[in-house]
Amino acid sequence: MIESLAEGLVDGGVLGPFLFYGLFGIIGAMVYRAANNLDSTVGYKDSTYILFGRPAALIDTLFNYVPARVSPAFIAWRGEATGRRARGSAIEFAGLTDSANAGWPMSAMAKLLGVWLEKPGEYIINEGGRNPPTPPLT
Repeated sequence: MIESLAEGLVDGGVLGPFLFYGLFGIIGAMVYRAANNLDSTVGYKDSTYILFGRPAALIDTLFNYVPARVSPAFIAWRGEATGRRARGSAIEFAGLTDSANAGWPMSAMAKLLGVWLEKPGEYIINEGGRNPPTPPLT
């Protein structure tokens, strides 16, 4: 759940579309969302639409390169000390995921929330955090 929210912050509805809107206007945002939707529908490795799926996935990865790397600062906006830890965590753990972009927001979110995120056999992010992710006791 946390992983999905963090990734969605980048490519689903906030940072990516707003960045493309800011740079290229409404047409840029529409092109961005079209590429993102195409990747969501046919951009899978085992897709029967491999001729379209592979390019769709590559374009989506390229379009999300900058928004993913900006996301830790956006996520860490909460406070200065917490923000520095979240940004540092993103740099430390970003390469653990298979995706070139997903590790950046997921790592920042894990550090900010103080939780351990794991996909068994794939990655462990913020191993010192609470596992399973539960609300902190106050």
